Amino acid sequence: MIILKPLFPYIYFLFLLSVIYNFGDAAEDLQSQSKDCTLSAKKSDFKFMPIPFIPSGSTYQILYPNDKGFINVQQDQKFKLTCVGNNTFDIVAPSDSEITVACVSGNELSYRGQNYEYDSFKCENIPKSDLKLTDEKCQTNHSIVTIGFATKLRRLNMLKICFDMETKNSLFASYVTRSPYSIYNFHVKNRPPFANSQILYGKVDLNKIYSISEQKNTITKILGSQSQMTKYLGDNQHVLSRGHFAPKADFIYYTEQYATFYFANVAPQWQVFNGALWSNLEKKTREKLSHDSSKYVIITGTYGVCTLEDINGVQKPIHLLPPNKITVPLYYWKLVHNLDTESGTVYIGLNNPYQNITDDLYICPNTCVEGLNKSNDDNNGLMFCCTQENFEKIYGKIDTSFYTV
Repeated sequence: MIILKPLFPYIYFLFLLSVIYNFGDAAEDLQSQSKDCTLSAKKSDFKFMPIPFIPSGSTYQILYPNDKGFINVQQDQKFKLTCVGNNTFDIVAPSDSEITVACVSGNELSYRGQNYEYDSFKCENIPKSDLKLTDEKCQTNHSIVTIGFATKLRRLNMLKICFDMETKNSLFASYVTRSPYSIYNFHVKNRPPFANSQILYGKVDLNKIYSISEQKNTITKILGSQSQMTKYLGDNQHVLSRGHFAPKADFIYYTEQYATFYFANVAPQWQVFNGALWSNLEKKTREKLSHDSSKYVIITGTYGVCTLEDINGVQKPIHLLPPNKITVPLYYWKLVHNLDTESGTVYIGLNNPYQNITDDLYICPNTCVEGLNKSNDDNNGLMFCCTQENFEKIYGKIDTSFYTV
């Protein structure tokens, strides 16, 4: 009689071998992963951290943190850190404004044969952007202005702006969305002063022009009396603010957020519209794109001229620098263009809380979901949206060159 031995001990032994083998693989993978860098700076150092980027010929890739705030870099990978311009590193490289480093592991980088924690590479001053008027043209005959960071060999452009030199108006600004779009950023709390540009505005004092006292003086002259002006500029919600094309919250680094504070990146916007419908659109756009793997470009601009009734009952166009400069626009628009599908939606907001809402204000067929429309009772404007194709029938073809920053 053949006696069969129990198979359980053999099966159990094979199972143990499998577990040990797989655990060894997992431990090796974990060890390999742990050798990569997860770079993070102290909160107190955010303002002074250099811009990390990987150059590739004439192009570049800025390294951004993930949704946990860590910049992931593979072990031994080399990349650049730049403090921009004449700004040098504080301690590690006090004579240099741009250096090459390599990932060691964790939060450590190597530089000239020595290892340092990532936040040792602080800049002496906050890295600053600059504004450049280029020779390129947009919308046929207007000028392209870029806002970005000048490194030793290249320029890290952040924004492209289409600027009308004659009327001193920015027509629109363009930027490619970063990833993650807004899940993580450094939250600039203290707003820097807006930067002027003599090359764009000459000797015009834009801070004065945007001041509430000067707004009242200007609109009083346009409408013919102070009493007529007070019908419109009555409280702190019914004044003209500096409405951003590219808001600071759309960007991750301190240096980028500071770079949104140029007068070329704003236009006059009624505060009641700025702080409600438009702010809500910006927030919802960030939330949506933060969970979308496609690559987008955002182009934000203005259209038309806001008018107010003068003492004779005549609608007069409003400019902060009459007769035709620094226009108060009738509409703000935001194109969210999907680069993968080459299609987009344009969100359009009415920038006049005193405008009666009539059908002719919908300048293109409204495709918005219910809830974006606002009634006259809210006194804060109107929001609707159109396809990019239908909007361009009214506005004109938007230059595709703006899709590449």
